[in-house]
Amino acid sequence: MDPKISDKEKIRLNKFLAHCGLGSRRKCDDYIRQGLVTINGQAVKGMGRSVSPGQDQVKFKRRLLAPPSRDHTYIILNKPVGVVTTLADEKDRPTVLSLLRGRVKTRIYPVGRLDINSTGLLLLTDDGELTSRLLHPSAELPRTYRIKVKGIPNERDISRLKRGIIYQEGKSGPADARLVSQLQSNSIVEITLYEGRKREVRRMMGQIGHTVLELKRIRFGPVSLGTLPAGKWRHLRPGEISSLKKSVGTCK
Repeated sequence: MDPKISDKEKIRLNKFLAHCGLGSRRKCDDYIRQGLVTINGQAVKGMGRSVSPGQDQVKFKRRLLAPPSRDHTYIILNKPVGVVTTLADEKDRPTVLSLLRGRVKTRIYPVGRLDINSTGLLLLTDDGELTSRLLHPSAELPRTYRIKVKGIPNERDISRLKRGIIYQEGKSGPADARLVSQLQSNSIVEITLYEGRKREVRRMMGQIGHTVLELKRIRFGPVSLGTLPAGKWRHLRPGEISSLKKSVGTCK
């Protein structure tokens, strides 16, 4: 992980913009040429400018920027079956924090939940502000799941998922859904939701007559699970942190 950028350290403007998640340095150079970046209220179009983070006010399209903090801890975990997404469990079942015990010194918390029978991507952090933003309904962050279900959904079933499922108490939000493959009497479906309701995937599939046998979250907003093995974890990369913050409208 890159070291924290000091408030007193002068760095090239395009590097600063890249740290804030605006893209590659080449892309940031384009933003500078287009006059979309200001330093202390003055538009910048020339290359080679430097800034002092924490002292100079840098804005992109009038939005104040700051590089991702290195003071917080950001972790991605591939949660296995049988592990609960709580800090402690009265039934003495293993928790997600027990998978990190002794290896992470800061007090971190899960960003949202996965039920005990679900697996896959779970974020953990001590950044409370970012957690609140990520989980707020207005964020509408996409969450993608790869699921194994009983039976084979037909085109009508998939269309219902895409439109949103009607429950007795209301209607679910629309989803992106597709049939990935067929496995004799079962099938693999990929579904992306934009709401964080409890057990939503299982409820939606149940409403169209297909019981969920296995559920794995493979993406949360801009962060992908990739090839991280079950039960393993790693620190988020600087670019992933920047992308997460950018997805909820902040680089602070």
